[in-house]
Amino acid sequence: MVESRAPRDLGDFLNCTICLDEPASPIHSCANGHIICGICVEKVKKCGLCQADLKMSDLAERLSRQFDFKLTCGNENEGCKEIVAAAEMKTHLKNCYYREIICTEFKNEVCGKAEVAMSDYAKHLQDRHKCIGGTRNFTLMLTDGNIVHEAGALFPIGILEKDGKVFLQLSHIGEDASVYFWMTVLGSKETAEEYMFDFEHTKAGRRRS
Repeated sequence: MVESRAPRDLGDFLNCTICLDEPASPIHSCANGHIICGICVEKVKKCGLCQADLKMSDLAERLSRQFDFKLTCGNENEGCKEIVAAAEMKTHLKNCYYREIICTEFKNEVCGKAEVAMSDYAKHLQDRHKCIGGTRNFTLMLTDGNIVHEAGALFPIGILEKDGKVFLQLSHIGEDASVYFWMTVLGSKETAEEYMFDFEHTKAGRRRS
């Protein structure tokens, strides 16, 4: 746990009664003053100590911001080294590069919605689903109305690495055999807005964008 600027006795008073850490927002409490952080409160319906109802604690929220409580990320064991304000922890966890995501890929080996750390997702796609890594080009062949990918119709098609970030080339075939392509980055919305991609395709010797 990261030391805050709050007096130690105040920090102890505000510790979550479940995780025993300084509380992430939105902080809840019961009528008896027992504190439950905004992460742990999603796992319970009543106070674990006295079974009283829980509600938002405006006082605890104000104190958390006033004394600038800080926490290590809950994904620290997976590699995240960020120190985050307790008031912003839930937002950080939703966008953390080391958070777990659900893999729904089925090519080569079905995952069954397995949870994979986002930081390991590119390696997971290459090792388990044989997706292509380190490529900037891919080929589709249209034969008798059937679309066939030269590497076995892998979707995601390819994995690119640039500026220390991982991008996925994704594709979807519609019911009318129309094909859609797009790029996505393993990261936050803010990270995605930093990049732009142009697609070019070649048909019958002619290149189009």
